[in-house]
Amino acid sequence: MRPEWNGADKHKLREPLRDMIREELPEGTAGFVAEDLDLIIRHWGPNYGLDDIGRFRFVEVKHGKPKIDDAQRYTFTLIDDTCRRGDLDGTRYDGFYIVGHNAADAHAPETIYKVNRLGSSDVLKLTRPQFIRWLDTADTTTYSSDLTVAWDVP
Repeated sequence: MRPEWNGADKHKLREPLRDMIREELPEGTAGFVAEDLDLIIRHWGPNYGLDDIGRFRFVEVKHGKPKIDDAQRYTFTLIDDTCRRGDLDGTRYDGFYIVGHNAADAHAPETIYKVNRLGSSDVLKLTRPQFIRWLDTADTTTYSSDLTVAWDVP
């Protein structure tokens, strides 16, 4: 049996399919990578000024300082690049985001969420209400850029 999951996601619950993949398939260094993705958010319809297909974004959630390893960066960048090339005018695809927080309880009002678009050095540092608004915003390119900070800001 191969080693236990480690890194930032070691807190995740054990999942039989994930365990089988780790046991039966090659390691990443041998050319096989299996990643899970936390959220796909799609906004659609008249409440968002969109048609019935709408717009979507990918969100990877990290606990603590939101870092992704090389395998995730390559895989998520491949997804992001492919989606961008398939949506040249930007009407459907809103981007791939990494969201970090230190909350044991996501409902805690003092929770700060750090939101980073894949491939960008800009980071939004959001309070819980601001983060809820960001999640509920169909076009994040119009979201306030004055919330941009560095990852290391407490």
